[in-house]
Amino acid sequence: MSTVHDETMLDLASLYAIEALEQGGDEWRLIRAHLPECAICQNEYQVARAGASALALSAAEAPPAALRARVLAALPARTAPSNVVLLRRRLFVALATAAAILVGVGAYLSTPTTTTPIAAAPTPAASNATILTWTAACAPKLGSRCHAKGTISASPSKSMTFAMHGLGPLPRGKTYQTWVIAPGASPTPEPTFLPDSRGEGSVVIPVAPRKGLIVAVTVEPAGGSRKPTTTPFLLGKIQ
Repeated sequence: MSTVHDETMLDLASLYAIEALEQGGDEWRLIRAHLPECAICQNEYQVARAGASALALSAAEAPPAALRARVLAALPARTAPSNVVLLRRRLFVALATAAAILVGVGAYLSTPTTTTPIAAAPTPAASNATILTWTAACAPKLGSRCHAKGTISASPSKSMTFAMHGLGPLPRGKTYQTWVIAPGASPTPEPTFLPDSRGEGSVVIPVAPRKGLIVAVTVEPAGGSRKPTTTPFLLGKIQ
């Protein structure tokens, strides 16, 4: 579904990042469909997500009694919003300010009182928290004739990475090709690849993960096909 980018989409991207939209609702479905095709909204999502993660991580320590007054003093004055952009910017000024104050508080509480408070070190796990993975296996009817396996990984609203192993060498003029199959739709051609000497291969599929999608692999003529010419032997489903 193609959607038009405007300031409303930026708001929805921000709200979606902090899980403030009703899951399954109209706005939730609208921004999930729009994000994969809009780099501007993807950037907005990442900024909001990072701010929310920092705020959540920083709040692990009990705040001092004076924190509330410091946060309120740092917030912009309350005035009637003149447009969507100002409202959104105020929201993120507030989030960023609160996150920064809480990070400083967390560092202070974890430091001896005789030393100067230091900034908290970044937490690498926070950036990986949203990575999702699914497994791919041989088509059941192939039985012991197939030894291939794979892992599909992606962040929400990002391209999928399909890593495979156990692939056999192909005859000259043949290639492996990936496909994405939406429920009730025909297979969509995706990148081709050849495995290395260890039988391993990896491709980036420029499609965001959506529940119900099937990622498949077939053997095709060199250069790939617009429609599968063989039956998929490796299948993975996005749950």
